[in-house]
Amino acid sequence: MKIYSIKSIYFFSIIISLISFIISFIIISSLLKQNEQVNKFYENTKLTINVSSDLLEKNFDDYIINYFSSSFKPSILFRAENNEFIEFNYKKFLKSLFYYDIYITGIKNNDLYLLVENNGIKNFFKLNLYKILDEYFSNITLDFEYYITDNDNNFLYGNKTLFNKYNSLILSNKITKERSYYLSDFEIFFDILKIRVFFKVRYFNHIIDYYKTIIYSLIISFIFTIVFISSIYNYIYKNYNINMSLLKNFNIEKLLNSDFKYIKTPIREFNALFEILMKNLEMIKTPFVNAIYENDILKKNINVLKSENNAIVLFLESFKKLLYGKMNYRSFELNFKRIIDDLPFESDLVKENLNMLFEELSLKIIETENIKNNYYEQIEILFQILGKISEIKEYSIKHNKLLGDLSLFIGKKLNLDEISLKGLYYGAISHDIGKSFIPDNILLKPSSLNKEDWELVKKHTKYGFLLVKNINIHPFNIISKIVLTHHEKWNGKGYPYGLSEDEIPIESRIISIVDVFLALISDKPYRKSYSVEEALEIIKKEKGKSFDPKIVDIFIRNFNEIKKIINK
Repeated sequence: MKIYSIKSIYFFSIIISLISFIISFIIISSLLKQNEQVNKFYENTKLTINVSSDLLEKNFDDYIINYFSSSFKPSILFRAENNEFIEFNYKKFLKSLFYYDIYITGIKNNDLYLLVENNGIKNFFKLNLYKILDEYFSNITLDFEYYITDNDNNFLYGNKTLFNKYNSLILSNKITKERSYYLSDFEIFFDILKIRVFFKVRYFNHIIDYYKTIIYSLIISFIFTIVFISSIYNYIYKNYNINMSLLKNFNIEKLLNSDFKYIKTPIREFNALFEILMKNLEMIKTPFVNAIYENDILKKNINVLKSENNAIVLFLESFKKLLYGKMNYRSFELNFKRIIDDLPFESDLVKENLNMLFEELSLKIIETENIKNNYYEQIEILFQILGKISEIKEYSIKHNKLLGDLSLFIGKKLNLDEISLKGLYYGAISHDIGKSFIPDNILLKPSSLNKEDWELVKKHTKYGFLLVKNINIHPFNIISKIVLTHHEKWNGKGYPYGLSEDEIPIESRIISIVDVFLALISDKPYRKSYSVEEALEIIKKEKGKSFDPKIVDIFIRNFNEIKKIINK
């Protein structure tokens, strides 16, 4: 049998064909990626708008509460005369806040007219919408343009030029392309205001460049195919099919039993390929057996992880039922024992932490049995549990308690009052509750995070905020802001909003230092822990960068006392 080299027949034709198809593929893929980028930007923008709306609503609640419960009167909320309400012919219920029912009667000249009723007593107010919007949006950096209107499309805030140009445009889809912009509409602030968002995605200089490149690439590939396919197709396909039936019937059993043999063909490259294939198949026999064994171990570990996650979920569901009176303590205890018994023996750490948590909960339940109606204490217990659950896999429960104790210590050195200290403590132990939404394979990754993983982890601040945003009782109402801003930096290079200096709540500035310090002296999957002295040096270097200089000075002056707290 004479052996031929296929390389001499169509070497150059393959290179030309591959280059043309690769160029086409890259360009088309790039075009598709633009659509992915648009959708990704829309989802991030939607999340930012939702968080912003929630913060605006929370600020509104604070203004109402402050007006009626303190001597301080917000400058953007002031009383209005009865005759100012005559021209409004409707009254829309907004919400109930403690003993007050709040209604919207209309919007005029950037003022929101409100009716607040309490036991039949009516109070008329005007809220300056421009000021409340400017107070929030002027302090954050957004990566898109926008303007805000009322439901009658009257301009209130934002980019007036874009409003004049696009206010008459009606969007038919959630994302609309208009010239160089992508446009989307969202409702904010109790759904009485609308925000129109404008963002851009990078393209080639002109869309026709896409079409030209694709067309030229396809023409070149088509010409090459027409010229060579008729002369080499039958020859190559005939010899290719000699061993195709053998490949189609290949299975691992034949490999392990050495029953897999190939037939020599007139094509040198095909023979070389099958010779390499046979050598590689012989080489992977042992690794394949090992891979099967390792795969069984991996499946077992995955099942253990699923069991652990399921145990934590069942524990939380049982505790929730206990809190809301849907389960008595005895049933809760039996459920817990069943959960522990169902866990595999490899889950010693989770068992230990759950047992410790159950013992603490048992004590708390006994202590609070006679004061079930005390809502304040129930919230304290809830945040203790949330804090411990948020740390149960990444750290120990002792770590969580130490985080609260050190934050409380620094708060006292800053002369915070007792109420503020309480909010600081519970904010510290539950500040990372948003990480419960981050997958374990990213949160516990034994190596450094890639860009996509890091972007997902950074969203835990917004996830945590959405979880606790509706807790408005003082001092627990500060916790949602702590959860949202504890990764902001003094120099404005933190996330999620790039706040700086005094824009960051004092509680978040305290927790930021303590959290970083404890993380440095703790073992991580990808590094060993630093000594307390090494960790202190890193804190010093970040003074005025990541951390408030005043708090860093307090931390340094009291370092000996801090070490005693750590070593207890």
